[in-house]
Amino acid sequence: EIVNRQKPDFTGFVFYPLSKRYVSLITARSLKAKLNKNKEIGVFVNAPPEEIAAAAELGIINMVQLHGDETNAYIAELRKICTLPIIKAVTR
Repeated sequence: EIVNRQKPDFTGFVFYPLSKRYVSLITARSLKAKLNKNKEIGVFVNAPPEEIAAAAELGIINMVQLHGDETNAYIAELRKICTLPIIKAVTR
């Protein structure tokens, strides 16, 4: 309800099990069903590409945000099975 009232540009679902903000695909799917037409981003850390593709195929997310040690080769493999836009977080 809060997200629908605030109308953020993006809503993030954190799929990293070690995060205190972690949600499962089942929980994220349930939350997504309650949201007005938002743009949901899936936040992943070193996740198997198939896990990311599953979230995309279920219609839970509209974009992918990577926060781990994902390489260019990993991203190329992910692009083969997931057509969503991909954001790669980098640190210096």
